[in-house]
Amino acid sequence: MNDTIQLETDVLVIGSGAAGFFAAIRAKEAGANVLVVDKSQSGFSGASAHGAQNIRIMFPGDNLDDFAKESIVWSDYLADQDIVYAVVGESYDRFQDMLKWGIQFMRDERGDIKTLLSDKPYTTNLKSRYIYPDPPSRPTHIGKMKKEALRLGVDFIDRVFITNLLTDGSKIAGAVGFHVRNGSFYEISAKAVIIATGTFHLPPTHAWYPGPTGMTMALRAGAELRNMEQSKAFNVPLKGQITSFGPYYFDGEEWWGQKLVNAKGEEFMEKYELAHRLPGRRHWGPPWRLFIPAIVREWREGRGPCYHDLSGCPNYKERMRKYYGSSFEQFEREWNYLAEIRNDVPLDEFWKRPTELVAGGPGYEGKGGIRVSLNSETRVDGLYAAGIATDTAGGAGYTNATSFTACFTQGHRAGIHAAEYAKSHSRPTVHEGEASQLKQETYSPLERREGFQPDDLLVKLALISYRYTDVIKCEERLRKGIEEIERLNVETASLTAKDLHYLAKCHDAKNTIKLWEVMAKTSLIRQESRGDHYREDYPLMDNDNWLKWLIVSQSEGELRIALEDIPFEKKNWKHRPNPGKVDLWRERNA
Repeated sequence: MNDTIQLETDVLVIGSGAAGFFAAIRAKEAGANVLVVDKSQSGFSGASAHGAQNIRIMFPGDNLDDFAKESIVWSDYLADQDIVYAVVGESYDRFQDMLKWGIQFMRDERGDIKTLLSDKPYTTNLKSRYIYPDPPSRPTHIGKMKKEALRLGVDFIDRVFITNLLTDGSKIAGAVGFHVRNGSFYEISAKAVIIATGTFHLPPTHAWYPGPTGMTMALRAGAELRNMEQSKAFNVPLKGQITSFGPYYFDGEEWWGQKLVNAKGEEFMEKYELAHRLPGRRHWGPPWRLFIPAIVREWREGRGPCYHDLSGCPNYKERMRKYYGSSFEQFEREWNYLAEIRNDVPLDEFWKRPTELVAGGPGYEGKGGIRVSLNSETRVDGLYAAGIATDTAGGAGYTNATSFTACFTQGHRAGIHAAEYAKSHSRPTVHEGEASQLKQETYSPLERREGFQPDDLLVKLALISYRYTDVIKCEERLRKGIEEIERLNVETASLTAKDLHYLAKCHDAKNTIKLWEVMAKTSLIRQESRGDHYREDYPLMDNDNWLKWLIVSQSEGELRIALEDIPFEKKNWKHRPNPGKVDLWRERNA
């Protein structure tokens, strides 16, 4: 145990989701030696293996400006428009790559790919087109990507938790980590490194969310984070959702008779201008951006709990069958099997009763990330990042330029450019003093007899987040939250681990707390409401003073947060908001 294994490669890819596999395949095709490292089992772990229910692709004949503007408007103009246009514009090519690799998608009765063209609520000029993996929410499609990577000769190491990056002056030199089963220390020399580790979240959540390590080790190595104030801890899932399939969906034309009601039976979303039902408004308002703060507001004002009510949909099961196609029977069997184990109701009965909406739980909510260029470069030479570890679209979630679509294009670009970088640069020097110090830091929680348990600190963080720093923010609560989080940061120096499993949890806890410090401090600085960032003391979106990015860096262990004007003057940037201030929470007839 703790023996050191030294390896060399041209391109090191950390993470084996969609972004990681696209990066590995492209780098190998470009002639580089490629090693993929995953802290679990490559091809089966992470959000990509289980989260693909639908993917947004722009098809030939679709209007690029309409599809790109969807993401830009959805981000309230925080998105990097160069990246948005690249991700959306190349999405069909990446879709063709997946078809070549044997990945299956749902098809209609004629055998054509099943798609859904959907409008957005603000205007019908904002478009999205959905395609559906077959089967959805299964690792089958990621398995096909791994098969292609193996065919090309990509190397894999599973169950190695990368904890830190190695640097040689201003350039990347590799990474270090430990094997979560046997404890061996890995020292990997690499000319280029691609971080594809996914987003971050707080427990309770699905086990497949990869964690915060990619963002924090990039920050320590000299990379920047952007739009971190857009992140939040709490989603509002259904109490009793028991499979990776969602029990409710819209079909792009209507919301199936569903209602969101408070404890008084009032449809509270109807009072908001951006959320009430309108003729032709296919999506019932902004999906979670407005729903979550509205639900939390109902609780705080004494009208909770809130419920999702599908009882007004008489043909719910038939609509579900239409949505899931050939996978519906499998979904129903899984649901009913798990319902019996949990003494819950079968799917036939679940939708007939109002279901409580609970704070916390699964969701892609860590929406800021590593700042990258159009070619997925960070500001550290040789360090690249791809997918939802990056700030893909200005903090906006579930858009044409985020989630899987961003993973495909950013992974593709990162792999090509990392391979080019590796070809043109000599092997960096791994400084043994740095590697030795990082090894000692990696295992230090195992050597402590007394200290803090990682789960205990994360529970404290969840409570701090809910009380002070999340969803509905204000200066007084944010300052209190920052004070509490800084206290937790001190306590992370005394984390203790009884075994290798808890050692991994210690590193995740430490890095999660650091990212929540970043999120809280950037939220305090942005004195307006924009995107998923809502300040009740600054409730207006301010296009006169706050068309700015918040850029986070770290120097000698201290966070640095800078304001940077969003470069709307760039000649190829087409979209800019109107001047003035906008009330995102305006009530109807107010």
